[in-house]
Amino acid sequence: QLDSTTKLQALYALQSWTDTSMLDPVDGRYFPVEQGSEAALRDAIGPELWKLAGSEDKKISELAIAVLGKSSPSELETQAVLQTILDESQSNSMRIGWLSWLQVVDSEQFAVIGPRLLASSSPIVRSSTAAKLRRASLAYDAVETYLGKALRESTDTVELQRVIELVPTISAKVDI
Repeated sequence: QLDSTTKLQALYALQSWTDTSMLDPVDGRYFPVEQGSEAALRDAIGPELWKLAGSEDKKISELAIAVLGKSSPSELETQAVLQTILDESQSNSMRIGWLSWLQVVDSEQFAVIGPRLLASSSPIVRSSTAAKLRRASLAYDAVETYLGKALRESTDTVELQRVIELVPTISAKVDI
């Protein structure tokens, strides 16, 4: 059982595990380090990373999800993530974090599940998903439909602010 600070430091270090580094992270001197093996990371602490990804501590959860984005998930793990993303009882930050992970590790699944999230009961999930889909140039029609509907019907201030940021991307034919 480690304290939160130690867990965060370990996760920050693991974020660069699969990257080649030329500089010492402590003093910045030239010190080439080969990238770590994705398989070794997965075999050594993969199950623990998945546990940390479900942590109540938002920072720990987000970092664990980011580290997991550096490795290829199994089909079972991907299915579990999809269930979490679609589960309205999960926290918004957890769902959005896993959606970002899915965008990195499985863009095809992201393209399928993203439009479904535009109908979520959470305004934060809807608006975040719309922004991610728009940046990825995916589900253009679904995003435009969502943006028009949100501008007409939403009463959530944060959602409206996020949607207004996306207004310049709306084609002229959409009825606002």
